[in-house]
Amino acid sequence: MTSLTEQRIYQRQRELQDEGWEWDVSNFHAVDPHSGHETLRHYLVKAAIANRISNRPGRFVSEASHPQRGQADIIDLRVEDPKAIVIEVETDASRERILAKAEQYTGPCIRDVCVVDPTDAPDSVDDWGEWLEGELL
Repeated sequence: MTSLTEQRIYQRQRELQDEGWEWDVSNFHAVDPHSGHETLRHYLVKAAIANRISNRPGRFVSEASHPQRGQADIIDLRVEDPKAIVIEVETDASRERILAKAEQYTGPCIRDVCVVDPTDAPDSVDDWGEWLEGELL
């Protein structure tokens, strides 16, 4: 990783933290479970998303929380973009729920929200990479 990329990562992290986002900095770039109440499929889809981001190469934080916006499954730092993206793993989300998530998370440092339904994942984990390419922004 180049030092310019590292500088952009730290800058994006500072922007998010200045905006009120918090995450466990000792566990940076790891996939944290959400309070132990998510299904194994939900967690594995979240891990597969993190893997896709890491292989781009990219950086992310998981289970970041904001005092007004709530807790986000993954924030894709998108250091090559002007703003980050929140990725939520949400089972059977209606159109209204997806729009509510977009309104909940978008702000000065978050440009968009992507909602991925884990029940739509193919049966074979080997097919998840291609499936996620169609799901993620």
